[in-house]
Amino acid sequence: MQVEAISFVQKNEFVVCKSELTGETWESKVALHKKGEVTPPEGSFDYTSSTFNAVVVLDVDTYYVAGLDGRIYSIPRSIMLAPSKAPPKAPGSSMPMVLDKAHNMPISSLDLNKDKLLSGSWDCNIHIYQLTGSSGQFISEKTGHQDFVFDVKWNPLELSQFASISRDKSLQYWDERQNKPSLITLLPHAPLTMAWSFKTDNTLALGLNDNTVRIVDYRKADQPIITQKFSAPVRAIAFSPHKKELVALGSDDTSLVVLDTEANKRVWEFKHKDFVRAVCWDKEDVGVLVSGSWDQSVAFHSI
Repeated sequence: MQVEAISFVQKNEFVVCKSELTGETWESKVALHKKGEVTPPEGSFDYTSSTFNAVVVLDVDTYYVAGLDGRIYSIPRSIMLAPSKAPPKAPGSSMPMVLDKAHNMPISSLDLNKDKLLSGSWDCNIHIYQLTGSSGQFISEKTGHQDFVFDVKWNPLELSQFASISRDKSLQYWDERQNKPSLITLLPHAPLTMAWSFKTDNTLALGLNDNTVRIVDYRKADQPIITQKFSAPVRAIAFSPHKKELVALGSDDTSLVVLDTEANKRVWEFKHKDFVRAVCWDKEDVGVLVSGSWDQSVAFHSI
């Protein structure tokens, strides 16, 4: 199955979303992968009612995944270790356990700030939820984009603020307490993915559909500090939480690159056999980077 998303759980352990088209039916799998493990992974469950393409971790025992059906599903670790054909059921209900206030179209991205969850959707809207264990409450909807929202990310150094990017070619900066973005910047090409630096509260990496990655100050996002060119779009970006000048870039040209943003130099490269759609650093094991590809592999790297 092709890998769509990866998120850190605990040292040397990650939760991975996978998908596969069988005939006319999409199937999804959410699996736990550990460094050094043998295939198959320790825990997983399959689901045939939606394709999952984003995942975040609330704590070691609770994960949230986004479906192309517009829903956000709560997945407890216990069901990962006891495989099931459906997500957990809400008490007294025959419906899957999902957050209220679903999107009207596929969800493209999720991001978590402690217990507040962001979701961005093809319906052009952004939702914010307050999470409590395996359940969550809808807080607000942000409407500022004119086309598909491709990515949403909390600012890790300014926890009430976040950025969003869209097919409308805009980068928008928000305060969660306000109904409208505080800053809108139009870019020359549509941004597909992004990641915040952990080094300063104003630095972003953007992957655009012109096959470039741009390191920018969000306040002047149309004036890139660094530009790196690839032969296909970069759709997965992650800054290192340890060596904060390093950023991992996964491209549809099958390359995985680690860029030193201070030297503007590629310091490490790896080739998958198909699109690289997920990258994630280990928050506890310095230098461990994990990548996932449509070549069906989850690879652990030491940088």
